[in-house]
Amino acid sequence: MKNKIIFLALSFFVFIATSSGWTQTPKNLISVSGTAEMEIEPNKLHVSIESWSRAQNSKKAQELQAEQYEKLKKIFDKFKLKKDDIKTSYFTNQPEYSYDQKSSISKVTGYRVNHMLRITLNTLDMSGEFLDAVAQLGTADKDKGISISGLDWDHDKKESFENSVIQEAVKKARSKAEVLAQAAAVKIKSVHRMNYNSQSVMNVQYDMAMSESVSSYSKMAAPRTEVSRKMIKVSATVAIEFEI
Repeated sequence: MKNKIIFLALSFFVFIATSSGWTQTPKNLISVSGTAEMEIEPNKLHVSIESWSRAQNSKKAQELQAEQYEKLKKIFDKFKLKKDDIKTSYFTNQPEYSYDQKSSISKVTGYRVNHMLRITLNTLDMSGEFLDAVAQLGTADKDKGISISGLDWDHDKKESFENSVIQEAVKKARSKAEVLAQAAAVKIKSVHRMNYNSQSVMNVQYDMAMSESVSSYSKMAAPRTEVSRKMIKVSATVAIEFEI
């Protein structure tokens, strides 16, 4: 009776394996890849601005931070930025510590507030002037500061361009498969599997020395900062297996 039960269990297992596709015959496939890319001119610029402050207690540190933000807000109003163009990436108010080697104890020495903002400029012609205005808020104060930490070029139709590039990459892959199928005297039936990798290279590093220079010589009528636009490269690679 025990052997009969084991036999039935094995039969049931084989039935499940067969019905679930574990015993499917390997398909005849053609594996190809296709790559496409394009360059587009950006029409917007994202500016990352870091504002920080430090004080003996959390409340005072946050008050200093609020004062700095009011200065930034005046610049935002001057350049007529909309609310959607001003976003907080992160905001922290955390204690700072010093380690006493004798007692092996870390003690709180004060508090530091970090406020990272992501500003979107939809009019690129004013980008240099905007960067200069923010840089002029930079100070040598050990308890507070404002700096520009990076720039990101972007386009408001980025997704549309990415989709176009993906479509072109698929067309190229399909064209390769058709050439192979014709040479082998077979016909393509369907797509068995498809994978793709899309990438947009839009970042540009901002020279922080430029910001410090503008801040240091602002009273001497220093030349305005000019920001050169960097072309955005959008690329996509697809890997497709066609059943024949």
